[in-house]
Amino acid sequence: MAGKPVGTLETLLLVILIVFWGSSFVVVKMALAQGLTPVSIATFRFLLAGGLFALTLLLKRMHKSRDRALIEIKDLHACACGGTHVKNIKEIGAVKVLRREAKGKGVQRIEFVAKNP
Repeated sequence: MAGKPVGTLETLLLVILIVFWGSSFVVVKMALAQGLTPVSIATFRFLLAGGLFALTLLLKRMHKSRDRALIEIKDLHACACGGTHVKNIKEIGAVKVLRREAKGKGVQRIEFVAKNP
């Protein structure tokens, strides 16, 4: 089974997790020696872990948002694509334009169907 290659962001987050997990045992021992209660330490660790999790989700979302295709019709229109992509234009076959509608100044909506070859 082929796995997905691990990117730089995932590697960095994993290293941060390992360092945080290993150092947290030392920090807990020091905090107990300073007189903090186990409940306050657990609460702090929970809040810190939640913050790191939220940061991870935010970074992942920002990383994904940069990975978009831009569809451009020369001298007419350009927009972000949210559709299915093909490896070769031959996969689409013939295209039939069903209707064209002006949605405003410089904005067109084109409805079409594609037939497989």
